[in-house]
Amino acid sequence: MRKIFQVLCVMLLIVSILPKATMATAVKHDFQHVNELSTWLWDTARIVSESEEVIHNLVNEGVSDLYLQVNATIETAYYQQFISKASSNGIRVHALDGAPSWVAGQKGINEQQVFTDWLVNYQSVVSSDERFVGIHLDVEPYEHPNYEKNPNNYFKNYQTMIVQFEQIANTMGLEFGIDIPFWYYGVTYNNIYGKGNIAEFLSQHVKNISIMAYRDSANGSNGHDGINQIASAQMDLFEKYNVKGTIAVETGRLTDDSQYVTFYEEDKEYFYEQLDAVYQNYKNHPAFNGIAIHHYGSWMDMKAPKIPLSTWLWDTAKIVSEPDIVISNLVQHDVSDVYLQINEKVELPYYQYFINKAATNGIQVHALDGAPTWIAGQKGISQQEAFLEWLVNYQKAASPSERFVGIHLDVEPYQHPKYEERVNNFFKNYQAMVVTFREHADSMGMEFGLDIPFWYYGVMYNNVYGKGNIAEFLSNHVENIAIMAYRDSANGSNGNDGIIAISAAQMKIFEQHNVKTTIAVETGKLNDESKYLTFYEEGKDYLTSEVNKVYEHYKDHPAFNGMAIHYYDSWMDLK
Repeated sequence: MRKIFQVLCVMLLIVSILPKATMATAVKHDFQHVNELSTWLWDTARIVSESEEVIHNLVNEGVSDLYLQVNATIETAYYQQFISKASSNGIRVHALDGAPSWVAGQKGINEQQVFTDWLVNYQSVVSSDERFVGIHLDVEPYEHPNYEKNPNNYFKNYQTMIVQFEQIANTMGLEFGIDIPFWYYGVTYNNIYGKGNIAEFLSQHVKNISIMAYRDSANGSNGHDGINQIASAQMDLFEKYNVKGTIAVETGRLTDDSQYVTFYEEDKEYFYEQLDAVYQNYKNHPAFNGIAIHHYGSWMDMKAPKIPLSTWLWDTAKIVSEPDIVISNLVQHDVSDVYLQINEKVELPYYQYFINKAATNGIQVHALDGAPTWIAGQKGISQQEAFLEWLVNYQKAASPSERFVGIHLDVEPYQHPKYEERVNNFFKNYQAMVVTFREHADSMGMEFGLDIPFWYYGVMYNNVYGKGNIAEFLSNHVENIAIMAYRDSANGSNGNDGIIAISAAQMKIFEQHNVKTTIAVETGKLNDESKYLTFYEEGKDYLTSEVNKVYEHYKDHPAFNGMAIHYYDSWMDLK
């Protein structure tokens, strides 16, 4: 180690400590209130191929500290660019490395020195905003294949390594942190460093320790203690020695018999609920400094909570020309319900094949139709009757797995060219239609749903059905209502309220009447002055992001039943 300390003397003149920046990301979960939210990035090649994406993801998740494995084959410039960008976004980067072999004789000492030499040289040639702020070691002696033959010797080497890196970090003005398993408080040593338990020894030499409290529940499940329980002994020990303790959890894929150790099988919503519970349990503990998530790659790949999604398929010819492609796309986009327009020219076997295949993939198909003309006198009544006659005959001819599960109407009176002249009459006809279709749906054992604009709560009627607002009337006759909350932003932009705000009034009404409510968005191409109504210009990634925001806002609302995307073709065509 003599070579190391000679270089370190030079480093004293140039090294500086980067201050911890304040994260700009909004706090969405309790656990994000921690002092430090950290993660490990083992695949260092990502700072070459996708540095912008990595930074974006870290900021989006509220990460304050990143443990970045040192890979000497990657050019210095990539580290400089990445760390500088991370720093400007409030993320502190620590130099990460370590392996069980590091505590196995001279080979291990050589590996330690390679890491330290690289780090010293790197820190000496870069500017202050491009430097690592700390050293973080993940060295687990018990993972070495020869550990059981001589545990005391491996821990002696481990303790020597810890003491040396403590000195190195102090000399370089860097923080020093390590990872340890939750059970180290029960591991004893008896060697040149005296005797005691290894966790207490470490507490006297390392001031930043991550406890690998690897369980998939905050408070225990399936006979296993939870994260809160298995971390407690060492957290109490850290309090005694003024150690900053981070509680680490696992998201990587493990063997079947180790599934209780990782959140890999669970989705992000459950994962974050458990982290919130850990935070609430430890937030007032003097040693608690944060939560660490192992590791970046598996964390980012975790499943998002599945949002109930529906869509409209107006081009019925697609179930003839490409039924399997349509089903594949619906499955890929996690669609649970599809509203399929009835086209009497399409032969029944095509419907039967499509609906049966959709059902085997967990997708429910609803019979869709409607037009403004449906509420315009006898012609409209004839159109309604033709639809119902076709549907009754189809349901009788089809087997249970080939039948529609519901009726879904898209009838918008205000789109009729004579609407302004005959508002009251049109709404009376509309109400009559709704009552009729509810009766038919009930007699056929089908769900009944329809689409309405977000502003129906303000439309009044006064006719044979009494008086009131049309949204409340519909609440008494329709099981499933899709609110056409057509805006291109969850929270509003360019002076327009967003999807969340314009849905609020009707969501309150539907809650009172126990209506299952879907919030619908538009993806079709509209004219220039209507661009703010559609996601056509923004693309699929932005659409997904805004839909997720709406879901997060309304997911616990009693009336909320999911999101709907109008419509299949334009949605699939989004870039």
